[in-house]
Formats: sequence, C-alpha cells, structure tokens
Amino acid sequence: MPARPGRKAASNGSQTTLCDGQVVWRFLSDDTRSLFRDHQLRISRNISEPHWKEYVAFETEGLNSADEVTMEHFEAFRHRVPNQKIELQDDMSIFYSLDAPGARKSLVSKQWAFANSIMGPSYNYEKPLITFDNDQAISDEILEEIRVVTEAVTKEVQWQDGDVVMIDNTRVMHGRREITDTNRELFIGLGYL
Repeated sequence: MPARPGRKAASNGSQTTLCDGQVVWRFLSDDTRSLFRDHQLRISRNISEPHWKEYVAFETEGLNSADEVTMEHFEAFRHRVPNQKIELQDDMSIFYSLDAPGARKSLVSKQWAFANSIMGPSYNYEKPLITFDNDQAISDEILEEIRVVTEAVTKEVQWQDGDVVMIDNTRVMHGRREITDTNRELFIGLGYL
C-alpha cells in the first residue's frame, strides 16, 4: 500500500529502538528480578517552569499554550496522578518525584516484563535520579547487568514511508537513534487500556 502524503520516513538515522521487556525479564538474574518485583522505582528531578508549564498545557483539555497555565491548572495536575509528588520551588521550577513499577505484568500478555526508563537518556530535561522506592540506590552491578541484557535484545525499526508501529508500553521499552534527517514527518498517537 503506498504511503499517504505527508507521512515520510527519515532517509537515514532516527531508527526506533524496541526492547522486549519480557525477554529482558527472562535473562535477568533471580536476585535482580526479586528486587524489581519487591520494589517500585522512584524517579525524581527538577523541571524548569517553561518545561512543566508546556507539559501541563499539553495534558489539560482546553489549553493551547503554556502561557495559559494558571496555578489552578498546576494544582489540578499535581493531584491527578497517584504516587507522584510535586513541590513548587522559589524560582517556579518544580521538584518532581514519581514511584512507578520497574517491572510489571503486561496489560496485554499478562506476563512479567522489565519495562521502565532506567537506561534511557534525558534530552529535554535534567537527568533524573532513579532509586528504589525505599531510596536505596540501584547498584552499578545491577545497572551493568541491565545494560548488557537490554543491549543484547534491542532491535531497530528501519522506517519506510507509511510504516505504523504499535507498542505496549507495559511490555516494550522504546527510544530513538540520533535524528540525522529532520525532513521527516512523524505522527504519534497514545491510547489507554
């Protein structure tokens, strides 16, 4: 089927990386699996005022830009997500903290999957501090085990015009290789089960 006009893949670079968390889970050691079954992750970082306002505007129905965000919008957003804490700082930045599973059963397959962003880069925000929910650091040995396993099972999507990929975020970790061709058109849709 020919690609529809306006849906153009990059001629080079920009490959989407896919890492099946169920496969990762099978290759992790018993001790590492136990840690991730027994503890959630705590992800925390500072976010500048322009960045959090942009995000609140995107997530709030009826808002078209960050300039429209009021403190009422901020307070509504602050209380919307369970297990998140947001503290407004004197400079109007926020300190954000979220407890979330590092491993979970996929909503689709119902199997355990290692699915989180521990190894992901942070391009638009300060790199987060990621610990277990009891504030225990994730050891260098565990991070190295995760790095080796995830690198071994990561695949790349070599985009062609008109391609579509659907990803189960509760199972598959994903990212993007360096964007070297900015003359591309990418459309992203999100859905919830």
